[in-house]
Amino acid sequence: MNNSSKILKLIGFTILILVFFNNVFSYSRLLVSLLGVIIIFVSFFINEKRKIKSCILIPLVTLTLVIFLDAILVCSFNRNPIFAYEIKSSDNFITYNAIGYRVFKCNKNIYVDLLYRKSNYCSKNTLEEKDINIISSDIINSFNKYKNKFYLIKAKVSYKEGNNIIELKSYNSETSDINGNVTFNDNIVYKLKFNMFENIDNLKVYDNVEIVGRVSSYKKEDGNYIVYIKDAYIPKSKTYDEYKINVVENKKCEKDKTEYVVLNDIKYYTSCLSKIYIVFSENEVYELSYVLKDEKITLDNLLQGYKETLNDSNTNANLYKFETYNILECDDNNIIIGNTKLDFDNNYCSVKDIDNNEL
Repeated sequence: MNNSSKILKLIGFTILILVFFNNVFSYSRLLVSLLGVIIIFVSFFINEKRKIKSCILIPLVTLTLVIFLDAILVCSFNRNPIFAYEIKSSDNFITYNAIGYRVFKCNKNIYVDLLYRKSNYCSKNTLEEKDINIISSDIINSFNKYKNKFYLIKAKVSYKEGNNIIELKSYNSETSDINGNVTFNDNIVYKLKFNMFENIDNLKVYDNVEIVGRVSSYKKEDGNYIVYIKDAYIPKSKTYDEYKINVVENKKCEKDKTEYVVLNDIKYYTSCLSKIYIVFSENEVYELSYVLKDEKITLDNLLQGYKETLNDSNTNANLYKFETYNILECDDNNIIIGNTKLDFDNNYCSVKDIDNNEL
């Protein structure tokens, strides 16, 4: 081995060592490391007689070892990769795609995802928030601006298939009714497929939802567009634990018992109320019958948060007093929701049901 070969090897390995000591991701770091590999290649070629085999074998082996060493350092010590492609979704959310793994950088914290299997390392607060109606007005014409970036998308569920596929569409908010129903626009469909560990059982069509996902690709089909969102997950499933109940009274009502809804052998009635609304947020107002059928809340939820509770030993009924309404629970699975005048004196729990369900 001549001196030129030794000097080139020393230069090449020195460059690689310095590159690996540097932990700042940049494409110049990648280019310098490739330069080091090329110099090492050249050092072997100088004294190599079988140049054809060397041109194939030595470069491949050297480059493979360098890439493998980079992966080992990244996975073992959470370092920034060298051989990777950077995608910046926001100032606080960066993805580095490498061979066989990727790195999520969330607020300077580094997480390694082997085999591209997970995507929920970063908090949703690190992402740029996009409303479905706003992103839809621009995404097709400027798709490269969105491609492969992660976003926090606020939308309504337009379609659900099984336990792992949902679709989102932009919608006309002016057509929204009290139960969240809207008119969806069909020109762009966002298709999301969740992995088997993501629980979306509680999602229903028209539900408001926040979803994190990566804009992957799109295709045109029958004049409309399908945008595929990969690596989708729900940052926090909505539990609907916090809400308030608003009621509208029948002012001139003195006594009535009107059938409201029947669910799971439980009969709900109203008394002197024309409307019962469940308010989860300013934009999520539902009729009580709607959320009971959708199982967003249950009877146990309704019977929580009372100011006072009383029991009638004659009928074994319970009366729950709230600020603007009362709930009477009979022992025959009859539930009466009424105004604050509702009490045991109405005898609702001791009177048999009649055909018209009214007294």
